[in-house]
Amino acid sequence: LPALLFLSFLPVSLTLVMGQISLLLLLLYCAGFACLHRGRDLTAGFILSLALLKFQIALPVALLFCCWRRWRFTLGFLSGAALLLLLSAWILGPHGLLPYLRSITHMSELAGTSLQFTVGSGPRRMASLYGLFFCLTPTNRLATILSILASLALLAWAATRRPSLPQIGRAHV
Repeated sequence: LPALLFLSFLPVSLTLVMGQISLLLLLLYCAGFACLHRGRDLTAGFILSLALLKFQIALPVALLFCCWRRWRFTLGFLSGAALLLLLSAWILGPHGLLPYLRSITHMSELAGTSLQFTVGSGPRRMASLYGLFFCLTPTNRLATILSILASLALLAWAATRRPSLPQIGRAHV
């Protein structure tokens, strides 16, 4: 019954039907948080590296941990990222990574209606900084530049704040 209840929850059902990886990412971030809470920073970093499926989310989180001087977490993340890169290069072969990188950069050039036909959603429907700047500016390039600058400013600000995640040490049980 609990499994049926879980699957009947509309956001979960839609996520599964649409083939999204949001639930997997949630699981990875929760597992990483649990490891951090137990003082296992190296393992937490390695687990977060698996979230590089959505690198645009995982990289800023890892960069914050690096700015906060959480070196064991950073080492775990870099180890996992290197392993994933080697595995990807092995699967794709020597000529497979460059076309993948080109396809990622090409996606940002497809803004507007062509992006909607390519990936199913246009920037005007994105609840993100890019979506906001796309609606407020006349060109895709300006929206991209403003998004990058705002993201870097937010990241720089967050790096100066005290980490709100658990410090190294055992959890209180």
